[in-house]
Amino acid sequence: LDLSLRNNLLNLRFTKSMLQIIDLKAHLLEDSLAEGKNYSIQPDNNQPIIRRYNTYSAPLHTSDALFHLADEEFKYGRLLTNYHNDDLNSILTNLYRTSKLAEEENGKSTLYLGIGLLKWFEPRNKLQPRYAPILLIPVELLRKSANSKYTLRSREEETMINITLLEYLKQEYKLNLNSLENLPTDEFGVDVSKVFAILRNAVMSLESWDVLEQTVLGTFSFNKLILWQD
Repeated sequence: LDLSLRNNLLNLRFTKSMLQIIDLKAHLLEDSLAEGKNYSIQPDNNQPIIRRYNTYSAPLHTSDALFHLADEEFKYGRLLTNYHNDDLNSILTNLYRTSKLAEEENGKSTLYLGIGLLKWFEPRNKLQPRYAPILLIPVELLRKSANSKYTLRSREEETMINITLLEYLKQEYKLNLNSLENLPTDEFGVDVSKVFAILRNAVMSLESWDVLEQTVLGTFSFNKLILWQD
């Protein structure tokens, strides 16, 4: 199992293969995807075209107007982003092609929606925050034609905990999170709020660490992870 910080399961890199979704109620998104709902991914054309993809936005407070807007748009099947349409289309096209290529080569897509981020710090570098996805929902991007918008939906596979993260926390920080290897469930699927609460309680003694209710869409390599699980 690759536990190096080059692994984006431990240290997210916001590149063309990683898209941050504007914050909303993460547990409702997981529930809706589990129920088979589809979502369009919307640009913000008030943003400039930047041709850069390494931006990360800090968590929104639930009282923030943008959070309320994202929550409202979610009800109509729309997920918001901070990118102009040109940049967003570049990112989504890259994610679509990368995941399709992985599926053709290995028989399995690498596209996942990361629900929740653990913000953590290495002991040797307490000024550089790192971010790791907590829950991983297998998803796919669809579009009817080359000129149509992308739609996001679940691949109807089980939501997973980030086992790489759990193993890293166990080896490096002696945190026992075995209870999350079998995820708690609710009537719709994974009990996201309970997962966050368990992890938050486990890391509360670690300075500046936090569980952030944020969402990213990205490609993650699971070859070594699958072998390790077997």
